[in-house]
Formats: sequence, C-alpha cells, structure tokens
Amino acid sequence: MLGKEHQIIFIREKRNIYGRKLRLSVIQHTATDLCFEYILSDLSGASKNQVLLTTVIVLVLLTECHFHLDICFVVALWLALISLIFNLLWSVTSEALLAVGSFGLQLTTTYRCGHETTHFIPWCAVGDIVINEAITLQRVIFYLAILPKPLKDSEVSEIIPLFQNTRPPLELLEFIYKSIQKIISDS
Repeated sequence: MLGKEHQIIFIREKRNIYGRKLRLSVIQHTATDLCFEYILSDLSGASKNQVLLTTVIVLVLLTECHFHLDICFVVALWLALISLIFNLLWSVTSEALLAVGSFGLQLTTTYRCGHETTHFIPWCAVGDIVINEAITLQRVIFYLAILPKPLKDSEVSEIIPLFQNTRPPLELLEFIYKSIQKIISDS
C-alpha cells in the first residue's frame, strides 16, 4: 500500500515488441515533481517458448541416441529440467527506472527468483537520454538509452540501454522519455 509520500499517477498495459503483456506503472515518490519511478512489469509469466524449446531438445536428444537409450534419456531429462528451472528462475519480471531530479537515475532489474540488480548513475555523468533504434534482421527495435558524458575529450562513451529485457513498445518509450526530459529541464 502506498502512503502519502507515494502516489501512482499512471498505469498502462501494452504488449512488448515480442507480444508479451507489459504493465507500465509510474509512481511519484515525493510531494515535488522531481522524483518518479517507471516500472515495467512482465505480466506473461513463464514463456511457452522456453517449455517448447526444452521439449524439442529432449526429443532431438532421444532420437539421436540409438545406443544406451536409458542413459541418454536420463541425461536428456536432467539437462532439460536444469535448463527449464534456470530459465524460469532467472527470467526478468520487472525493470524500474527511478529518476530523482537532484541526484540521478537508478536502474533496477528484478528476476523471478527474487534477485535484484541495481545501478545508479548521477546526473553529472548523464550527457543525454535518447530513444535509439537498432536494426535487426527483419525488424527495427526502439529502445531508451542514456548517453553518458565522456570523462576525457578523446574518450568514447558507451551508451547504456534501458529496459533491455522487457522491450516496451515505442509509445511507452516516448512517454518515459518526455517525462524524464521534463525532470531534467526542471532540476
């Protein structure tokens, strides 16, 4: 339950670029307009593709093993089970971007097993935030990215992509981008 210092100001459900259900929740954390958290949650649960891929691998291994069928069967089952458990536990359930006007950006990734990774980037290290595009074999993918300020004039900075696992559609990226640009201009 959110207290007086926290208020959900926006919730929208969309499908990501792969067709999985996403929920964007925007939470204002203080009474000022300079602290917002953008949380993208994967609502799809376990991927049917992961289960299908594991089944196909087991069947291929079984058809290839003509000799020692009992040993191959046991090995194939153990590999499939380990693979499925690993994929289910270490798949990403949500990604969050906390933008605090006077401090910086905090990126948090939450996994199905409960593990979280957090990365903080102070505003003094942020050059700009952009919507970038990547061209894959037959698709153009848009993503939000942080362009860090170079430490030295000759140094090339690597961009930091946001929401790499949830892959929200362009509409949600544009909303987050405009909100963060407003926070940058107001702070």
